[in-house]
Amino acid sequence: MATYNVVKGYTIGRTLGVGTFGKVKHGIRQEDGTQVAIKIISKSQVMAMGHLNKLSREIGNMTRLTHPNIVKVYDVIDTPTYVFIIMEYIQGGELFDYISQMHRLCEMDALRIFKQIISAVAYCHSKMLCHRDLKPENIMLDRNKNVKIGDFGLSNIMRFVVGLCMQNYRNGECLKTPCGSPNYASPEVICGKYYSGPEVDIWSCGIIFYVLICGSLPFDDSEMPALFRKIRLGKFYMPGHVSPIAKQLITRMLDVNPQSRITIRELMAHPWFSCTSLGHEPMADCACSRGEICRAFGLSTARALESQYTLDVYRPHNAKSEHVATSFSLNRAAPRWNFGIQNLKSEQDCVQKICATLEKYEYQWRFLNGYKILFKRPSQSDPNLHDKFVIQLYKLKHASYIVNLQLTSGNLFECFFQAIAIMQHIISM
Repeated sequence: MATYNVVKGYTIGRTLGVGTFGKVKHGIRQEDGTQVAIKIISKSQVMAMGHLNKLSREIGNMTRLTHPNIVKVYDVIDTPTYVFIIMEYIQGGELFDYISQMHRLCEMDALRIFKQIISAVAYCHSKMLCHRDLKPENIMLDRNKNVKIGDFGLSNIMRFVVGLCMQNYRNGECLKTPCGSPNYASPEVICGKYYSGPEVDIWSCGIIFYVLICGSLPFDDSEMPALFRKIRLGKFYMPGHVSPIAKQLITRMLDVNPQSRITIRELMAHPWFSCTSLGHEPMADCACSRGEICRAFGLSTARALESQYTLDVYRPHNAKSEHVATSFSLNRAAPRWNFGIQNLKSEQDCVQKICATLEKYEYQWRFLNGYKILFKRPSQSDPNLHDKFVIQLYKLKHASYIVNLQLTSGNLFECFFQAIAIMQHIISM
């Protein structure tokens, strides 16, 4: 990759980030000096993982999207070894970093950003695309704090259920690929149920909106089973500073039933969406004192201090301390317990280690999708039967992954020790 310092009129510079299939680098268009972001994808890596179709889909999706809140694609350069995607360069950083800096946003600022996200998502849905991995880390902000959504690597053509949404779209075939990030995944995704696509994006948008105005995640746990249980139940803490209309909107988006969950059309028709313009201008400073807030709501300062938080029936009496513990105000550089498999180069690296481990222990396996593997071998107690497992890979952050191993059939105690050996070998590689 170092040999490509210049490619067809673009000078390639420093690395901006690392994606699923390659690096994103800063670039300069030599013709006029315009700054660009260049996504460099290795064809050999993509072919090794069997993701040529996914790569073609990602590029096709990106080139046909034209929206002020979606990262523009200027050009695609194909070479024998690499694909170079020339994209709009966004200077404002990630939405995640902005939330970390602000701790939480006032509702008007949060609504302004949220409306831009919904506008972009609605546009994608109108093009029969769903994102399926919406989260603050995938949402960029320009210098005026306007939203720019990128990373459509997990997009898929929407397939609606016949009779529920629209007919004659791919014969009503539904999606079932579990992908994306666990904290932002909907109940139907983590349960492996069929889904159409738009309802998954709505759930993720609900999580993002909650994070914007609360500064923390509604569902969070260091243990994956506990996190999934919280998501399936759909019960979460709502801080007292959140307005009733915002609570109602979040509750509708985080409905565990995808059929009754609010739709994009209903969301955009909501009265709150008409209270401010969509806006693509610099954000106004909406910081205000406690006294101004009290006067606006007709409260005394003492009364306001007594009721900063309210608890619901699903939370223990010390919910306030739990809320602070998951806050985005935590320093990203602060020492933290490591969770999952650390220091891997990419998803491909993790999958290769898993496959090498399965080969070592003489398992037969096949890919259900790029990040889910079914594997088996004859049972030790009965050679006529097979111990069967499923491995699902989740990405927590760059170079950190969760490998979730499930037993689908076999002797529990025998398979328990097999599972320990598999996981220990993967970690030790």
